Amino acid sequence: MLFALWAHQSWRLSLTDALGPGPGFFPFWLSLIGVALSIALIARTRRNPAAHAPAALTGGDSVLPRGAALRQILIILGALAGVALLLETLGFRLVMAVFCLLVLPALGARNWLVIAIFAAAASIGVNAVFSDLLKVPLPVGVFEI
Repeated sequence: MLFALWAHQSWRLSLTDALGPGPGFFPFWLSLIGVALSIALIARTRRNPAAHAPAALTGGDSVLPRGAALRQILIILGALAGVALLLETLGFRLVMAVFCLLVLPALGARNWLVIAIFAAAASIGVNAVFSDLLKVPLPVGVFEI
């Protein structure tokens, strides 16, 4: 469903321009590939659900994540939603640093010094690559960081 939404939104952009592929070209085709792969996965799982369930599951148990796995998924989804909501307001560097500080421990990183160094390097480094090398303006936010 999400890939279909992306296909619809990218279809609204130009697929071509004077120089070749337009801004909607790659998102459109990647979302169509995602739709096709999703349909194939759903069809394969529905055809033989027992073959695709984890071995620990028996009978009517659900294949949906529980416990720590569900917690990781919810933290990542919440962090992504926060990035989408706060990126323009707070700026790229600050939001991406906080995103890394939240997501890395959720994924299992335990050394806080390494997490902090990675978060700072990732947010500053990616911003430098996009802003300085690729000349793509990223939001600076109200703090102009």
